[in-house]
Amino acid sequence: MPAHAAGSADGGSNVGQGSARERTMTILKCYQVLGLAPGATLRQIHRAYKKLVLQHHPDRNSGDPASLKVFVEATEAYAQLKRAYALREAGKGFGVCPKCERLAPLLQGIGGRAYCSECLLARRRKFLPLPTYEQIRCVGVISLEGAALYLLVHSIVARSVPHGLVAFALGILAFCVMAYDFWTADVIER
Repeated sequence: MPAHAAGSADGGSNVGQGSARERTMTILKCYQVLGLAPGATLRQIHRAYKKLVLQHHPDRNSGDPASLKVFVEATEAYAQLKRAYALREAGKGFGVCPKCERLAPLLQGIGGRAYCSECLLARRRKFLPLPTYEQIRCVGVISLEGAALYLLVHSIVARSVPHGLVAFALGILAFCVMAYDFWTADVIER
């Protein structure tokens, strides 16, 4: 079945949902709906759109829901691709996000690549913003190291071997807790 005849995944009517659907349709999906290869010229896009619209227009196919779906999808795909070409020509920092493949303003990420704001700051980016529990873990490690340092100084001043051994054990424990926190920490996706 051609890509433009597949209809929407939800099976419902797309009439009246133009703006919400247009935001979720990827550029690749727009090309597929129009039956074109990615990178087609604006003239080729216009010709493919005109051909589909003339073939599936509601005035010619009254009452056919499949034809109406194709008509609505083709119109949305054409609008999305025209907007993409206009924004690219204007050079306003818009582009296709490499992660979600949507047309949006792109921002530079941690690794230097450009992403849309939703992919850059959403749940997928686990350290932005830093969760509170990570800070609490660090407080535990710092507390253990502080206690070890206090007991080490006290053992040197008082010349107490038991305090020195406890300080050494607390230092090792703090190192182990820090290593555990490091290995169980979330990793930022690239």
